[in-house]
Amino acid sequence: MTVSIALTILFACVVFQALFAGYETGFVSLNPLRIRFLAEEEGRDRAKRLLRYASKPDQMLAMLLIGTNIATVVASIALARVFSEVAALLIATPLFLVFSEIVPKSIFRAHPNRLSLWFLPLIETWYVVLAPIAAPISWITRAMFRGKGHHISPLMTTREDVRVLVDESAHHGNIAPEEQRMIHGVINLQATQAKEIMVPRIDMQALPDTATRAELLALLVESGRTRVPIYHDSVDSVTGVVNAHDVLIDGTPEVRDIARFVRPVMHVPDTMKVDDLFQEMKRQKQHMAIVTDEYGGTDGLVTIEDILEEIFGDIQDEHDREESQIHLVGPGAYVIDARTYLDDVSEAINYEIADPEVETIGGWLMRVAGRIPVQGEVVASGRLRATVLDGTPSSINKIRLEVLPEPKGIDG
Repeated sequence: MTVSIALTILFACVVFQALFAGYETGFVSLNPLRIRFLAEEEGRDRAKRLLRYASKPDQMLAMLLIGTNIATVVASIALARVFSEVAALLIATPLFLVFSEIVPKSIFRAHPNRLSLWFLPLIETWYVVLAPIAAPISWITRAMFRGKGHHISPLMTTREDVRVLVDESAHHGNIAPEEQRMIHGVINLQATQAKEIMVPRIDMQALPDTATRAELLALLVESGRTRVPIYHDSVDSVTGVVNAHDVLIDGTPEVRDIARFVRPVMHVPDTMKVDDLFQEMKRQKQHMAIVTDEYGGTDGLVTIEDILEEIFGDIQDEHDREESQIHLVGPGAYVIDARTYLDDVSEAINYEIADPEVETIGGWLMRVAGRIPVQGEVVASGRLRATVLDGTPSSINKIRLEVLPEPKGIDG
């Protein structure tokens, strides 16, 4: 074998090594929902063929591994014909590692769908050529897994895959924007924790178990709620919940205590996924759950309505107030509810307020001050000046926030 022929074979083998190794990475990184969308919605023939391989990936993966190994062996032989054994080893290691492994795998991992579709015809040619070797290896592999009670599954579908498919469908007009938003809401339930959607402890409207029927009715009328948590001694010991319906249909108004109206209530950890919480609330036929922290104290409460609002958006009833939490009261000046989310405030005032440690404007103000500012106190940060309009020793309720103009440069 001449040097030129050996180098030509070496170059070809390195190229095929890169193709097989890269395609293997791209194949296992495919977004199956994206490929299915291209196959079914747009009718692309390559996508249909790739989808068939993805549904039974074991033989395709066996072929790619065999192709990689054959190319590696032949390349090593060609390299040994040109250089000494030591030199061949020193050259082969970085050559194969960089150009046949790291580079192609990185490229295919970055663009798995596009490159897998692009190179499919060439891969299919090798699939036919190497099928006599790959098929029995694939069969043996399946038999080994089957004997241990396992099987090789089709490529996995992740939550992000579903999100991509939904966005693609909405982009092509197959589903309405409102349907897209609701599907995203359902997907997000699996990643959202109870503490992210709960009514915080400070905003809970609850009564002690010593409260009278009159006090209970007064709270129900004032709050517009249909259920009120009942606690013993402190809110950290919620013992049950009272349903307004039970009180209204009761035929013994002369009995003043509320003990007979109290029903059991769920207690759930604040880290519980909302999807699991929803299923558990349905199973137990509960409309309210008390959220507890890691120390067993009450963190807040969650209702079925809170969960449904994550899917459908805000649900207004006759008792809900449609007042905005942010009011423009002058040039660059706003009165804001302290519980308003930072993202909403930033959007309203057109000025970015970022703090990964807190979620609300009240929490941000406490972080800037290093404590709970008292009513009337002014706190400044950058171009922002905040005044506490309403608060207590333990909380902030309302803030006046001013965005100051940018300082003018000093001339010459």
